[in-house]
This record gives sequence, structure tokens and C-alpha cells, in this order.
Amino acid sequence: MKKMCLSALFLALNIILVRLLSLNAWNMKLNLGFIAIAAAAYFCGKGYAIAVAALGDLLGALLFPVGVYHPCFTVSAALVGLVYGSTVREGVEEHGIWALGTIAIINQLFIGLILNTALIAWVYHVDLRALMPMRILQAFIQGYVELFALLAAIPIFERIKHAAHL
Repeated sequence: MKKMCLSALFLALNIILVRLLSLNAWNMKLNLGFIAIAAAAYFCGKGYAIAVAALGDLLGALLFPVGVYHPCFTVSAALVGLVYGSTVREGVEEHGIWALGTIAIINQLFIGLILNTALIAWVYHVDLRALMPMRILQAFIQGYVELFALLAAIPIFERIKHAAHL
């Protein structure tokens, strides 16, 4: 029950950070929504991180649409949750900054740049070559933001976990 309540909080935080406090366009997105997914992974586990990421995408698209909704983007968001869920809790404790760098690279290079760019080209019928310059810039900026924000957030998560006995 505690994990479900925390996940609902992280879901709401994800929607706020992705849809309301971000830079969004049909072909580019810069935001801090990954912090909510990382928190869900850290405090609740892999399944909850996947649910927060997928439901955050679905509910965010329904409540605050940016472009056309397509379920493949929700699957992509769930993959981001899977990466966080598989890495944040144990990986950071064992490998530190290397685990965070791996998260940023997988999320921004493979899921963000390759998968999402291909999906955008397919859904919007846009030439992939026309999308790539802006998407590469986004992946580069968002990757650094993700890495350094997680470096700051993980110690805060640890203090909260110990203080709240989670």
C-alpha cells in the first residue's frame, strides 16, 4: 500500500515535470520528469518505475497533449522506467557515477535519439534526416541534465529513505 501511494505521488510529479514545467515541442522535449521515475525505481522498485513512466506518458498525453498520441511512445516511456528500475537501486550503490552515466546513455541515445526519433518520423511522416540535428542536440543536453540531476538526487533519495525508514 505504501509503495502504491508513493507511486501515485511520483506519477503526479512526473506529469507536472514533463507536461507543465518543461520545454515541449512535437519533435523535441527537455524536462526533469526522469527524477520522478528514478524516485519510483529507488523507493518502490522496477515494476512501479515502469508503471509511473508509462502511466505518466499516457495520462500526460490525455490531459496535456503535445502533438498526436501514439501508444508506441508509451511503450518507449515504459522502457525508460525499465532502465531506471533495473539500475537505480542496486546499480548506483555498486557502480556509482558509472551506473548513472549508463542510465543517461541508454535513455538518451538508444531510447530517446534512436527509438523516439524513428517513432516521430513514422507517426508524423517526417524525413528522419530533417529530425536528427535537433534530436541529437536534445539528447546531448538532456543526457547531461539527466546525469547531473541524478547525481544530486540520489543522495537526497538516500537521506529520505533513512529518515523515513522506507
